[in-house]
Amino acid sequence: MKNNISTLSYFVKRLKDNEYVVWKVFNKFGDHDPRKWTVMVNPGEESVYITCYINTDEIGSIPVFEIHDGTSVFRNYAKIQTRSMEVIIKTLLKRGIQQDSKAFRLPEEGINNYEDDNRRQSITGKEKTSQS
Repeated sequence: MKNNISTLSYFVKRLKDNEYVVWKVFNKFGDHDPRKWTVMVNPGEESVYITCYINTDEIGSIPVFEIHDGTSVFRNYAKIQTRSMEVIIKTLLKRGIQQDSKAFRLPEEGINNYEDDNRRQSITGKEKTSQS
């Protein structure tokens, strides 16, 4: 369903439209698990996890969003039951989770960007150069 806050693509798009960096973490929970998906907002510094819970027993139920960051900003878990994306964004802003976090953006070529060091480590720990 489009334009539904519990739809992963819509949720991510709205956060990105508000200039947050968002990584999709997981969306293949079991059939009897109330969790629908998990994303990470501003990975690197704040690294806030947001998990969407859906009560599948109720048609038209309001989703619950659990926000957690390892208790540095959100003491324990914050749980918000809402159909409004603005409520989620206002909660993030109120807790100091900033927009336009360029420090968290990935370089074009991928996660590991070694601009200052052309050496790479393989899985076995052997050093590779950028020519290999």
